[in-house]
Amino acid sequence: MKARAPVWSLLLLGFACQPEETVSTPPAGPSPQVEPEWFQSVVDTALADLEGQGLVTVSATELREVLELLETSQLPGRVGALARRDLQSRPPLFLNGALMDILESRESTTAQRRLAYAWLEQVGVAAVMPRLLLRRKYEKDLLAYVALARALLKLENGGALEGLLDLLQREEAGIEEIRRQAAAALALLPETEEWQPGGSFEQDWAHLLACRHSWFLQRELVPGEGPPAPFDSHLQAEVWRMIDRLNSQALRPVDDARFVLGSLPLNVVGLLCQATRERSHYVREAVMQTLSWRLGHVCGRFARRSDFQWAAHFETMLDEPRSRTRVLEALGAAGLAEAVPVLQSWLETGSWEEKTAAADALLRCADDSALSMLQGFRQKDIPLSAEATYSLQLLEHALDPNAAPPAPPESLAQGEKERRDRWLFDRQHRPGSETLDQENMPAAESGSKPGESQSLR
Repeated sequence: MKARAPVWSLLLLGFACQPEETVSTPPAGPSPQVEPEWFQSVVDTALADLEGQGLVTVSATELREVLELLETSQLPGRVGALARRDLQSRPPLFLNGALMDILESRESTTAQRRLAYAWLEQVGVAAVMPRLLLRRKYEKDLLAYVALARALLKLENGGALEGLLDLLQREEAGIEEIRRQAAAALALLPETEEWQPGGSFEQDWAHLLACRHSWFLQRELVPGEGPPAPFDSHLQAEVWRMIDRLNSQALRPVDDARFVLGSLPLNVVGLLCQATRERSHYVREAVMQTLSWRLGHVCGRFARRSDFQWAAHFETMLDEPRSRTRVLEALGAAGLAEAVPVLQSWLETGSWEEKTAAADALLRCADDSALSMLQGFRQKDIPLSAEATYSLQLLEHALDPNAAPPAPPESLAQGEKERRDRWLFDRQHRPGSETLDQENMPAAESGSKPGESQSLR
């Protein structure tokens, strides 16, 4: 069949000749000064409900005592045994809180951090996960990073698998002991019918890739079915404290929180969806960025396994103008075709930015049933941005190989082109479309490798 002409590009060029008034007016919504009915004080309410839960706040005196016991526990004989027994007798939430304080202190030595991670491998509780995950961003000592990865694996969290994989693949001289310890950490991966620890390194490597694949798709080391396991109240408290960090104009606490929230087990999606109703604009924006940028298709798997109505949840939020483009982005990020009718409406009637957000979202979630809609939309000569034009070109060609090959508009920035090319690549891991080769995974999120700084997109 003969390829069709690249009409998307003609639409973009045609817009330059049209007056600005031809842009469609978006559907009426409430004034920005009027709060939608769905605005709630979600974070404050959750923190109040969970008061007294989570890791214990440790005093400076108690922290010094724990640190002394940690160092004494290294001694041989009766003295070391007594110190270890004393530490093990402490309430788990207290001890986990103290160990995290040691890890987060700038005054702690490398040896003290390695020791604290080793103890968390033994006594770690689920509530320590958020703060422990953040250490991936700041821990620069490679042996300490391996100990961090071990502690996370004991909690069935795969947030440091990329780091272990990176260490095992490094070939520079002088890190033989680090690679040996990284290989030994693979014994902590969950057992399956196909794999038990103690086999060959080749078997361990294959299992590592399988666990990494599962973690990438649904934030579980072993694929599960049905609703994801709920968080206990202590972990919930720590997650809500991390979400509370998003209520900030300063960039670092927001970046830190997004970095952590994107690496928690699958059920974090449910808590983040609750937080999308938060009246704080800062929290809403950052939560939806986390869902769209850090989690994406993982959200779709949560929705399917939990029977969560993803499109309906976010459609009700489109009456709030300030967050509308973020809502459209989140609608598509989950990779669920149920969002297509909502996105089609905004593609046709939204503002310039809203039409771009809707086109991008369609690229991430539309299935074959959207092809006739796309073909009909092309005939309406609705002006689009360069970004929206390229997204729809990519989508139509993905759904119909006989369509004209994508031709990026000249005005499209290279970074914007690459982002949409990545979304096209990511279509293969939409829920129900898992064809991803374990050996050909997408690039790891920045900041997930030892000693690497992180960026968001």
